[in-house]
This record gives sequence, structure tokens and C-alpha cells, in this order.
Amino acid sequence: MNYQEALAFIHGRPRLKKTPTLARMRELMARLGDPQKTLKIIHITGTNGKGSTSAYVARMLQACGYKVGLFTSPYIVRYNDRFTINQAPILDVDLAAITGKVAAQVKVMDQLGNSPTEFEITTAIMFIYFAQQNVDYAVVEVGIGGTYDSTNIIDQPVMAVITTVALDHMRILGNTLEAIAEQKAGIIKAQCPVVVGHLPAAALAVVTKRAQQLEAPLSIYGRDFSAQVTTPLHTWGERFTLNPNLGDVATWNIQLAGAYQVTNAAIALQVMRILRQSEVAWSGQDLYTGLQATTWPGRFEKVHDQPVVVLDGAHNQAAMHEIKKLLVTKFPGRKVHVLVAILADKQPLKVLEELLAIPDIEITVTSFAGPRPLANLQVIKDHIPQVHVEPVWQTALQSLFARLGGNDILLVTGSLYFIADVRKKFIHGESNGD
Repeated sequence: MNYQEALAFIHGRPRLKKTPTLARMRELMARLGDPQKTLKIIHITGTNGKGSTSAYVARMLQACGYKVGLFTSPYIVRYNDRFTINQAPILDVDLAAITGKVAAQVKVMDQLGNSPTEFEITTAIMFIYFAQQNVDYAVVEVGIGGTYDSTNIIDQPVMAVITTVALDHMRILGNTLEAIAEQKAGIIKAQCPVVVGHLPAAALAVVTKRAQQLEAPLSIYGRDFSAQVTTPLHTWGERFTLNPNLGDVATWNIQLAGAYQVTNAAIALQVMRILRQSEVAWSGQDLYTGLQATTWPGRFEKVHDQPVVVLDGAHNQAAMHEIKKLLVTKFPGRKVHVLVAILADKQPLKVLEELLAIPDIEITVTSFAGPRPLANLQVIKDHIPQVHVEPVWQTALQSLFARLGGNDILLVTGSLYFIADVRKKFIHGESNGD
């Protein structure tokens, strides 16, 4: 199997099965020798913030001298980017070889009528690769939810992290914060330390109950640790203080913008604080270096200056609420143009209503070749007549770019899949929208 054949095999698999279960994943991994059982895993879930938090933890562990595997989804540039070790993506030849090994077992399971999904196969590739490469730690981001996510065959992680709980993936996870929190709390294991971010009270109650049942030590943002944004940086990122502080660092800097990124960074620092109690050696300077070096594509990522063009994968109401606060705080008095494409299952009207609260904003809704059905543009226009509609995103981008004033901001958002497409135009130097 070569690289292209491997990708064709992976992407040709079913995406979801109707009945949630870990039985298929357990069987697949058993057939492959259960490599996940050899790994030290930090397991991270959350409605929003889990990717950035995972990146912070991985970079800080790397700065401490460890060999760190990082598994994230979805990818922004290449499929290989989902599996990195000390920031280096898996090589094409390694991906092809491991996929061939997995495919042989999948073929057997297909014949038995127990066919693994695309994400189950992707997760299996990750576990095998990190085990083969003898990583010191694997930072593993959950795909969706927690309880039935294919990553959740981990028997005893080093730590479990829940960054946020908000309404998203409701068709799969449930229609209430309590139901979604129940799914995310499914990654908590007996006596495994748990770090949680700023959760709504209803969600926190669910997580706390499960942690108590499993005698899992629980560390909560706002109770056991917190962060305070200080004087804004002149650069793109944020500056903050930590309470209680770590090491001899008085003030922390991050490259990623937004108060919510400060919370994500504080969660990651709390992970490092707890790891130090058991096994990880670090200095405050190690953590400062790793945290400050962290970048993460598609998270309020500036891809063009003069005028400023920003890409952000915010795709639900809670995430867009944070983007709204960031824009109002960081860029007061500046006209904001938004090019947005939203999947149909993401409550598109509520997402757009968050943006409409921004003064002097102009919104253009568009479409792209998404993995699932997109929001109906005519329905959006009927409900929110002040938005513009342009079905071809390339045309919309070119038109917007031509009209931007020097002090204007263009935000491209609504879906990580969408901004992945748009990002290619900018990173290949085609920033005029042609």
C-alpha cells in the first residue's frame, strides 16, 4: 500500500455508525496487539479549546525534553498533521506502512460484519505510530464527546482534561448541557487526575459526580487555579498572570489571541503542575518557553497584514461568542467583515446572531465542499436579511478583499473544514483571492 492508496482506504470508510459502541475499536486494537497499553496518555476533550490546550501541553512537555506525540482532529493542511511527534508530522511512508497493517485486520472484521469506521482506523494508526516511535507522552485529543469516542479505549490515562462543555454535536451527544457533560466525563478513569476548565454549573455538577464516584482527584478552573489577562501585548497574543503561580515566572505570554486562549493555557499549565507532582521534571522557564512557542493553525490565525485577514474555526454558538468578545475587545472601532460557512447541524442562525452583536459588522454567508450538508443559504437570508449571500466562497473572498480598507478586518470562520480550504490560498501566496 502506497501513500495515496492509504488515504483512499481511510477516507473510503464509513464515518459513523448508528449505535455508539467501543466494541469494534477494542476488537481492532486487540487484533493489532493493543499498542495503546504501552503509552502514557494525556486525554483531552471539550466542546471548544481542546485542540489548543492539547498543543500547549505537547509543546511544554517537548520544552521539558520529552518526546511527545500529539493527536488532533480535524487536520487543517494535510492528513498527516493529525499525528505529530515533537511537531513533525508522520512521514508518508510510515503512514502507508501502518495503514497497510491496519487494513489487513479491517478486512477480516469487514468479513465478520463488524466494520471499523474512518475515525476508528485513524485512531488505530495513531496508537500504533506513537507506540512504534516510543514517545514519552501521547497527548490525545478526543474526536467527539468522550464516552464512545474511539480514543476512549485508554484504560488508565496519566490525566484526563475537559476544557469546556457547550451545546454542539447534539444529534450524537444529547440536547442538554448535562447530557453532553455526561459524554465528556466518560474519559474520566478511576483515580486518574482530572483538570477541567470554566464549565457551566450544570455541566460541572455532572463531571464532579463522576470524578467522586471514581475517586479521581479533580482540579477546577476558578476554584483551584485561574488566570488573569494583564496589559495587552502589542503583538498578536496575550499576556497573563497565573494563580497560584508556577516556578519563578511572574507573567506568561502566548501567541494565540483571545481571553479564552488564556484559559486554555492556564488549563495546560495546571496539567503540568499536576504532572510535576508525580513524574515530570520541569522548570518555570521550560514551561514559559513551550507555552510562548505554541502556535495553532486556524485559531484566530492572522494570515495577512494590511488589511488584516484572520482565520478561525469557530463552529458553534459558544465559540462564536468568544470570537465576538475578542473582536470587540481587541479591535474597537474597526469595521469587521466576516466570510462564514456553516454546517447545517451547527445551529447556524444562533451562530450568526452572536456575530451580529458586533458594531459595524458586515457578514457574507457562503458555501464550500463540506463533509456534511451545509446550512441553507436562502433560509439564512430569510431569517437574517441583513447578511449577504454568495454561494461561491472564492468569489466572495475576492470581492471582500478588494473592498477592504486599510484599517478593516476580514474574519473567515464557521468551520475548520472551511477555513482549511481558504487557508491554502493564503499560505500559497494567493492572498488576493484569485
